[in-house]
Amino acid sequence: MEKRDSIEEKREHLMFGSDDVEEQYKALTKEKEDIEEYIAEVDSEREKLLADISEKNKEYNELIENFNSYVSQKQQQEIRLAKNEAQLETAKQRLLEDFGISYAQALEFRKEDFSYTPAVKRSREIKNRAPAAIALLTTS
Repeated sequence: MEKRDSIEEKREHLMFGSDDVEEQYKALTKEKEDIEEYIAEVDSEREKLLADISEKNKEYNELIENFNSYVSQKQQQEIRLAKNEAQLETAKQRLLEDFGISYAQALEFRKEDFSYTPAVKRSREIKNRAPAAIALLTTS
């Protein structure tokens, strides 16, 4: 029993036997509270940063979608351009074959008020009458 009392006394002396221990305990408790506050601030800042990252990722994905859309539109325009260039070359060849003039020479005959649709209609009418006119000329 004596040993037990001696151990208890030593324990109490180590824990509370000195004013320095109590001050150290208070200092460590204060330090612990400060660290917990700091951890809470860091967690709050972390949550804010994660929200900002999420927002930036959304913006990035929208930009990627817009970029892909623009690339697709560009490719479609390039296809249209190639098709139009091919049609222009075909038209130039037809001018040369059908009328014996180049595109540059044909520009001299260009009318500013020319409308393509009525011209196509008139051209078809003439083509449709041509066989009849030829038949008439050969029978006379």
